[in-house]
Amino acid sequence: MDGSSIFGLISLIFFKDFSRNPLISKSKHLIDARILDARSQTRAMDMFSLGCVLFFCMTSGKHPFGDTPPERDTNVINNKMNLSLLEHIPEAGDLCSQLLNHDPKLRPNASEVLSHPLFWDSETRMSFLKDASDWVEPKRKIPGSIVCLTLETEGCVAFRTRWDVGMEPKFISRMEHRLKPYCYDKVLCLLRIIRNTMNHYDELDDDIKNSLGSKPEGLDDYFRTKFPKLLIKVYNVMYKLCKNEEWFRKYL
Repeated sequence: MDGSSIFGLISLIFFKDFSRNPLISKSKHLIDARILDARSQTRAMDMFSLGCVLFFCMTSGKHPFGDTPPERDTNVINNKMNLSLLEHIPEAGDLCSQLLNHDPKLRPNASEVLSHPLFWDSETRMSFLKDASDWVEPKRKIPGSIVCLTLETEGCVAFRTRWDVGMEPKFISRMEHRLKPYCYDKVLCLLRIIRNTMNHYDELDDDIKNSLGSKPEGLDDYFRTKFPKLLIKVYNVMYKLCKNEEWFRKYL
């Protein structure tokens, strides 16, 4: 589901179905602990409500704080949410966790929500991974590079031990034929093969192209299916360490 589909679903449910749905017919189940504690409302509380709405849309009507009204109230106050239903959509889980952050100061604003990777199309997703690899590649030569070390630490959850497992041997062999070898246990090398695939796609044999799919939609599906957590992990590292870099600003 792409960004426009998600927005359309949110609009449909919000304007047509919410008032008739028992899960959210009482608006207090979309508000955070500060309203339940009778404190004044802020824009950050609107973001909390948006987090509940987004979770509802992505999970066919579930609530991140429980199945019954009393349970929800208690869990909201005690900051006990369950986002496990979004594990198959890591970008959605990431955005919901930010919107539902117990600390209002740490919730994103509307502009940050709109630029979140959950709403990116295939071209933007692949462009970001390519740009990230381009930017970080020279940093590999710097001993103790914080961004490289953080990418390896945070990004390794995208695969188990080796990222080449499950990928077509002919594809790997072709990508190594004219380019330097890859380290199959390194996140930076996974980013590099994605970048090189984007850059040299037209040079690939037709059978390899058929396996990978078209550029960029097919490539996005291919790599997203094999490494569903890669994009959001790389994005979060880059956002934390590199968001002021010129190349990153177009993704904000």
